[in-house]
Amino acid sequence: MSPYYLPGNHGYRVHHILGASLSFSPNATARYKSHFGPLNHRITISNHSVLFIDAPGLVEEDRERMRHGYPYGGIGEGGKGGWSAIPGGTVDFVRQFAASKWRVSSWFRFGPIGFYGLRTHDEHLEKIDKPTVLFTHIPLSRPDGMNCGPLREKGTITRGAGHGYQNTLNEEASNFLLQSLRPSIIFR
Repeated sequence: MSPYYLPGNHGYRVHHILGASLSFSPNATARYKSHFGPLNHRITISNHSVLFIDAPGLVEEDRERMRHGYPYGGIGEGGKGGWSAIPGGTVDFVRQFAASKWRVSSWFRFGPIGFYGLRTHDEHLEKIDKPTVLFTHIPLSRPDGMNCGPLREKGTITRGAGHGYQNTLNEEASNFLLQSLRPSIIFR
């Protein structure tokens, strides 16, 4: 089996995410891509879509989204009035995958005056893709002090950030991933 790589807090472009610093190289992202491949990618293994997302990039884009006061919105272009997404960024990657995973269930209604329309409400989405497995370096939001399960090395994960790291995604980013991708399982 081939190795697959996942960007982490210390691997690249954290100089943008958590403040500029001479401690981090401005060439780190290009170097990461040249050695390990794209920051966000998808593979298929045994009838499952496996997604590797650039969680630090999502943190960066999420901060920019909040700075401008936009909600995430939906999965389409511009997110139904929400954040438009940075082209090629994590939000764009998630939206493109989500759009390919679901299709609108359409029906036509005929009446005395002919065709009335096409139904496009979210509750009429049909799943057309394989189950999704999500890999993210930064864990999704959780209540402070929540137990991480019996396989955790020690302790719990608390919200926090510092020079070159962030412990968890915020609640909005976590909900965006869960609602857009509807993963069967998440690994961190």
